[in-house]
Amino acid sequence: MDKISPKYQMEIVQNINDRLYELFKSYDDVEAYVEKWREVYDEFGNANFYIQYKNNEHKKIDLKKNSSSSRWRNIIENGY
Repeated sequence: MDKISPKYQMEIVQNINDRLYELFKSYDDVEAYVEKWREVYDEFGNANFYIQYKNNEHKKIDLKKNSSSSRWRNIIENGY
């Protein structure tokens, strides 16, 4: 895949985030949608992307950490 600029990647991330919250009005609905795209490959938990939570209780996704790092990186880089 050709490289794209970090600025453009972040624009894509923001557009995806904005669109998800337009389509799904609640945090739980957005989380459920994102989870449906996640594919776990084996019993060790290897997946096409990972959801990072703010705490061990897995109550809320750490949106700040995920948006700039791994949240959409695999989608952008790998086409998932």
